[in-house]
Amino acid sequence: MSAQPSVAELIDNAARLDQREFENFFEKLVLLRAQRHPDVLPGEEAQLLQKINRGFPDDKWQRLDFLNSKLEEGTLTEPEHTELMGLIDKYEAYTLQRARYLAQLAALRKVSIEQLTETLGIAPKYHG
Repeated sequence: MSAQPSVAELIDNAARLDQREFENFFEKLVLLRAQRHPDVLPGEEAQLLQKINRGFPDDKWQRLDFLNSKLEEGTLTEPEHTELMGLIDKYEAYTLQRARYLAQLAALRKVSIEQLTETLGIAPKYHG
């Protein structure tokens, strides 16, 4: 049986993650907390936070990275270009929907989106 890592060790390990891995870790941590303490937030707020913290799928990020690399190298084929444009459209739709959820949560709490994101430590969902 192995000993559980200490909080300091967990934080130290989290500090070494790249941006995308850290965002994924943080989202899962927030979700875990919500599951362990379901009564901490009113239901509507908890649902909105879960939706806000849902990341853009890793497989789509990886494909975007790959296609962007090919675009920069000048080796992107026409079908890949079409795929890239489709993935960009999906990311834009994801970003817009996330902004809507943030606006809804801010309205529920009667604060600005900027105040909400600062208070909750919610960063924009950039691929890092």
